[in-house]
Order: sequence, then C-alpha cells, then structure tokens
Amino acid sequence: MYGAQTFIFLKNIKVIVNVRYELIETISSLMSIIGFSEAMGRILGALILTDLPMSQKELSKVTGYSVSIVSVNLSVLKRVGIVSEVRGNKVRRYALSSSLTDIIERFLGRFLEEGLNVLERRIRRNIGSFDEVARKGIMKLLSDVQKTRYLLYLTLMLMRKVKDMPLGEFLRMYNSIRKQVIPLLNKA
Repeated sequence: MYGAQTFIFLKNIKVIVNVRYELIETISSLMSIIGFSEAMGRILGALILTDLPMSQKELSKVTGYSVSIVSVNLSVLKRVGIVSEVRGNKVRRYALSSSLTDIIERFLGRFLEEGLNVLERRIRRNIGSFDEVARKGIMKLLSDVQKTRYLLYLTLMLMRKVKDMPLGEFLRMYNSIRKQVIPLLNKA
C-alpha cells in the first residue's frame, strides 16, 4: 500500500515536526529566563521559525495553546512592540517586529533603568540611615551595582552598534576587540 518513498517522506515529516517543536521549546525556555511566559515564548518561537505572519488559529495549532490564550499573549507582545498585527483579507495575522537582539536589548535596558538605576538612587538616598556595620555591606552592594551598570551600558552600546552588521564583519570586530581586551583582563 505504501512504498519506501512514502515511508521516508512520513519519517522526514515526523523529524521536521519534532525538531520544530524542540526549537520552539528552546526559544520558549530562553524567553522565560528574561521574564516571558511560556506561552509568549512559544508564540515567539513559532513566529521566529516561520518568518511569516500567522493567524491566531495557526499559532494555536503550532503552540498547542487555545486561541484565547494566544490572543491574550499576542496583546501583551504587541503592547511591548515585539509583535505587530498585519492586516490581511479577513484574518488578522501577526509577525515579529523585533529581532532576538532587540528583545534582549530591551530587557537589558529595562533592567538597567528600572532595576539598577532605581536601586542605586535608593541606596544613595538612604545610606545615612544605616549603622556603620550595615553601611559597609551597602557600600559593597553599591560598588557591585555601579560595576554592573557600567558593564550593561557598554553591552547595550555595543548591541546597538553591531546588531545590523553582517555576521562576518561583526566577527572580525569581535575578534579584534577580544585580542585587545583579554590581555587587559589578564593583567587585572
């Protein structure tokens, strides 16, 4: 009834589906590290792998979530500028409006602005209200916050400069920077 070619075709389809599912799960796990829900991560994974606008129904099939869960998560992703709505004939479709680099850049920027900068301001404002023992620990925390803040500023500056660069050009620049920075770090 089925020939060897049909069996190979069906086997290849199964492998493709399994690999696609595995990649979507991996992207979802990566996104959960920076605070996205599992559903948002799967939706992003589906959109990244497809690279085409998808309807809520299509996203529901690919992610395994109901259309209502897909809809709620798409609303959040649209609001933060990661996904955009693409008007079609009668069906709304959704597409990525941000790259993975943009998403991580946005996360780091928010962590810097809403996290570290706020923490540093509060430490500075309240440092005088602590006793000497607590102040010593708080000064160490302040030093860590400042170093982390400077590293994040540097990282964000680099990300903004290189994100649209062709990979080959980026790798040449990376290797050049690495050759200059590693000896400096080894001296420290």
